[in-house]
Amino acid sequence: MLATIQFFGEVDLGHYCTFKVAVATPDIRCAISFFGYTDTFQVFGQQLLNFPTDTQATVTFGQGDDINSRLECLLLQAYYLDQAGHTALRIVMDNKATPPAEKRVAFSLAADVSSLMELGRNLLSWPIQAGIGCDIKWQPMVS
Repeated sequence: MLATIQFFGEVDLGHYCTFKVAVATPDIRCAISFFGYTDTFQVFGQQLLNFPTDTQATVTFGQGDDINSRLECLLLQAYYLDQAGHTALRIVMDNKATPPAEKRVAFSLAADVSSLMELGRNLLSWPIQAGIGCDIKWQPMVS
């Protein structure tokens, strides 16, 4: 089984949406939901298209605050693994619940730059519209 990330969005009111991001790997299955605007992923998508600028570059999408907030947190971060040009996508999901309901996962998926750019293109062209739930399925590819 290849890793898959699924982004689902549905317009609630005007430009306000409910999003769900679900990740499935051979070892991990996790999902998180949050509210945002129809263009919530646009900046991240554009940044992925321009990634990388150098070997120290990172591109980050953050919903919620990983440390200070009591709201659910989603962090997606594209980064370089090494000087040979290998890249990955770091994923952090935290429901910010109190024990025993707390759930937090943090892991990375190796992905070629071209695969990260494909994710960026998909996020930029994501047609989120009122009354129509739509999703993006992305599998990180490594050559």
